Amino acid sequence: DKFDAFLSKLATDEGCMLIQSNGLKDLSIEKDAATCILSNNQIIIARIVIGADGVTSLVARKSGIRQKWKANEVGLCLETSIALPECEMKKIDSDAFEVYFIDALRGYSWLFPKKSSISVGIGSFLSNIYRPNEVLLSFCKSISKTKKLEIYPRNITAHLIPAGGFNRNIVANRIMLVGDAAGFVDSFTGEGIYYALKSGQLAASASIQSIEKSNFSAAFLEKHYSQVCNQ
Repeated sequence: DKFDAFLSKLATDEGCMLIQSNGLKDLSIEKDAATCILSNNQIIIARIVIGADGVTSLVARKSGIRQKWKANEVGLCLETSIALPECEMKKIDSDAFEVYFIDALRGYSWLFPKKSSISVGIGSFLSNIYRPNEVLLSFCKSISKTKKLEIYPRNITAHLIPAGGFNRNIVANRIMLVGDAAGFVDSFTGEGIYYALKSGQLAASASIQSIEKSNFSAAFLEKHYSQVCNQ
């Protein structure tokens, strides 16, 4: 939340308008502009739309870039955050990101230390994971035994993550996808924050070139954005 607020402030300081709690409801692309309809029916006319709306990107669907992921092109991660007393936190190496490979996953499990809690999770291809809740509970029991801790997940969150390493279309006329919407994650670890930031910078650069040349075609964006991302 602090990082998001920091990035938002950078944008608004440069003159951007921040619209909150009013997401995209519909998108249409015409010859002269893209029309965005927000959830309160507010209409925004744009020369370019950058879809930074995550793995279930509505921008991708409405622009015709992608309707849905295949089961072997997306990962499922389950994670829980567990608060621990100070004496228990001392049993955790605060400088280590622990990764475990277990038989039940075509992926990995992890333990990530924070200030007064730990994040414990599992991740695998959606097409290869069976009874993920049970896998997470079993992993927590194993960690509890190994580290002599009481780790029991109470609030489990689930996340879809696009699998990295696939050659995907990420542009259409007046449209660029960035971050998870584009499928940009590390093909081994599943980490995506760096790729979200980097693709956002590259999309900004391509936007400038597109506006300067008054060329918003998919072919132009393919050359000045997609190919640069591939590099």
